[in-house]
Amino acid sequence: MAFGQNSVGRQPRSHFQTAGGTIMKFRHPFLAGQLSGTLGNLDEIDISASVKLDSEFLKATPNQDSAKQEVLVDGTTVTITNTMLNGTLSLQLIRTSGIVARGDAIACFQLIKATGDNVGGTLTVTEFIDGKAITTLYYGVAIKNVDDKILQGLSVPVYPAQLLYAGWIQVVSNSAQLNTKAIWAAGSLNGVTGIYTMYPVNEGASGDSPLDTTIAGGGSNQIPSAADASAGAEDNSANAASAATELSGTVLEP
Repeated sequence: MAFGQNSVGRQPRSHFQTAGGTIMKFRHPFLAGQLSGTLGNLDEIDISASVKLDSEFLKATPNQDSAKQEVLVDGTTVTITNTMLNGTLSLQLIRTSGIVARGDAIACFQLIKATGDNVGGTLTVTEFIDGKAITTLYYGVAIKNVDDKILQGLSVPVYPAQLLYAGWIQVVSNSAQLNTKAIWAAGSLNGVTGIYTMYPVNEGASGDSPLDTTIAGGGSNQIPSAADASAGAEDNSANAASAATELSGTVLEP
């Protein structure tokens, strides 16, 4: 292993994620009709618009241990494991509109718990880490507890809420809608949208020689390509289109 500021040396990895930006969507059949409008009946609300950011705003805790161990007289152990994925979701909510039809999470949860849930819902949580959209789907979701009313004088009250879930599934989303980022530089008439990935050097990649240039290529590697460099030319639609093609994106029109 070589050391020093060259491409043979092993670089420490780096990770990036935004503060907030997590998308949390709660879906339940009982919401159909309650959220109806010009777009038709909706049964899903974005509860991230009701969750307090400056807190541990989401925590998924298993409801039982994944393994149990018994110890025998001679010190031998027998371990029994399970594959249960059920648990409890804890959320820190803030009342917004107070109206179900406008997507207030607290009002929605109160409606469902008062109605007598016999169908269950889902909660989808999407995080953006290292240029990827990682989505977790919690299914078999039911309302365990949410306060009916909290009032404070000179502060915004926080409603701790708990949801039960039967299990969860996690995927790295390939949805262009989730992963596509639009960048529009000030002073330029041409913006570019694309799905941007980390440079390998940021992920700890190394080369074969101190002056290695194989960790190359614009848009997804270490050294910018000609398309990336020329895309910086102000108001140059041809260069912007070239960069967009390389990024599998499209050129935004003002």
